[in-house]
Amino acid sequence: MRLARMEILSTKSGTLEIHRFDRRVQELYSGDPIQDPEQLTRSLRTWFSEAAGGLGTSLPAFLQRVEERRSGLQRPLRIVVLSDCGMELTTPQEIRSARELTKRWADQGDVTEIVVWGLAEGQREAIRDTVDPRLLRIQSAL
Repeated sequence: MRLARMEILSTKSGTLEIHRFDRRVQELYSGDPIQDPEQLTRSLRTWFSEAAGGLGTSLPAFLQRVEERRSGLQRPLRIVVLSDCGMELTTPQEIRSARELTKRWADQGDVTEIVVWGLAEGQREAIRDTVDPRLLRIQSAL
C-alpha cells in the first residue's frame, strides 16, 4: 500500500476528516475520530487499497480544499500529511498561493501545525517553499 497520497485533517475538538490527493482531492471520511487503532488501520487499508492515479502530488490542491472547508470546521486545525510530497508537476504559482494561504492561517491562528510524514529524499526544500515555516513540522519517514 502506498501512502504517498494521503493526509489526515483533524481538529482537537473531535472532528476527523481523511482525504486522498494526487492532483485531485477526494474526501474519504468525515466524522468522529476513529479511536480504535485496529479499526483505523482496517479503514485506511480499504480506502487506500486502490492504486493512486499517478498524476503527481499537489499539496497546494489539498491546502486549497482545507481553505474551502475551514469555515465549517472547529478550529484550531491540525493537519497531518502522509506523503512523499513529490511535487514535480506543481507550478510556481501554486506554490506561491499555498505559501500565502498557510501564512494567513499562521497569522490568524486557525491552524496550529502542518505535520508531514514520509517526505521523499530531496523534497524538503519544495515543502519548505510551500508551507509557512511557523506551521511546518517534518517528521522522519514512516
